[in-house]
Amino acid sequence: MKTYDIDLFYELSLFFKDDLRLMAHAVAYKLNLDPKTIYKDFSFGRYKDEYLKALLDVSDNPKEAYLNLLMRFRDKSPIFERDDFANAEAYSVFNREYKKK
Repeated sequence: MKTYDIDLFYELSLFFKDDLRLMAHAVAYKLNLDPKTIYKDFSFGRYKDEYLKALLDVSDNPKEAYLNLLMRFRDKSPIFERDDFANAEAYSVFNREYKKK
């Protein structure tokens, strides 16, 4: 039977305010895994060593982990590729005027 470091998990859980979903997403982004699987593992008490190591890395430097998360999201999201100003102008109810004085 596999044993897990429960004391370390509960110590890290305090840092994340006992939010298993947040912890699962932190591990998922660090290890490129599915957060649902990690959440299920946490729910059933499977605190794997690689999960705990990823949580330790995040808790040691939360600003860097958050920045890495944002950069990863930015790279995948199409919202940063579109031109909102052009879309707003195209669907505007106001008349366009480009008179320069």
